[in-house]
Amino acid sequence: MKIYETAKLIGEVSAVRKGMFTGNNALLIRTWQEVDINSIAFSLSHYNSFTKKYLPLNKGGKYRKWFGNYSNIIRFDKKGFAYVAQSGGHRSPELYLHPCITWTKITSGKVSFRFSDWGFINNDASMSIFDADEKRLQYILAVLNSKVCQYFLYILNSTLNYTAGDISRIPIIFLTSKLENTVLDLIPIKVSQTDWDSQEASWAFQRCPISVHIAEHHRNWTVEAAFKFWTKRPIQFRGLIFYGQLSKRGKVWQYEISYKDLDGKFKNFASQDSHVNQTLN
Repeated sequence: MKIYETAKLIGEVSAVRKGMFTGNNALLIRTWQEVDINSIAFSLSHYNSFTKKYLPLNKGGKYRKWFGNYSNIIRFDKKGFAYVAQSGGHRSPELYLHPCITWTKITSGKVSFRFSDWGFINNDASMSIFDADEKRLQYILAVLNSKVCQYFLYILNSTLNYTAGDISRIPIIFLTSKLENTVLDLIPIKVSQTDWDSQEASWAFQRCPISVHIAEHHRNWTVEAAFKFWTKRPIQFRGLIFYGQLSKRGKVWQYEISYKDLDGKFKNFASQDSHVNQTLN
């Protein structure tokens, strides 16, 4: 194809590398929920300053573009590092912890590429692209997640295994600075990160995204307090105005609702809801 006559290959402009292998994943790799989170060093930029036991690990994962699939950690203290060395598993250790593009090596569908910030080790199941220029790295990420890239991958490799060699042979054309900045502005890394961190699978999860829209002084309410607050506020729905009242008879919670119909007349109905009672009691 003519593009190969004028374009450079990704492997010519950036370092495309295989990930390291442990020699014993069961011994060294964990999900982050399995250990004390204080034993994990996040966002580390220099291994010499590493004083904890675990580091975040890129280990592939399901189809997901731009950001995420960060569930694993690796024991990388002196004992863990030495064990990998004994297995001959260290690959490009000078690039450990550096920002990179990562992808899952084996996939039955389309390949998805993600940005990985400072502080990660890359496993053999997750290949990586490194570049000292972070803007160029993100531009390459945009190209790799495009439909054009998928077309080239179908040509270069028709199997389920996408290695560092396959990705390094993808051609890339660099645009003018203005156009490249336009591309960078469109990359949804932050959006994808927000989406990932809104899930409890993320170690950066803080609260359910729905609660963001609840006033700060209401977020620590009990279910009972929330119901009582609701009973004081009328709710409009399809032209009707609803008023609620929550009461307790013995151990049974009961809510009574009054509403004005379209003629302005009050009507009532009451209910003893088993789910409400189970929640409140």
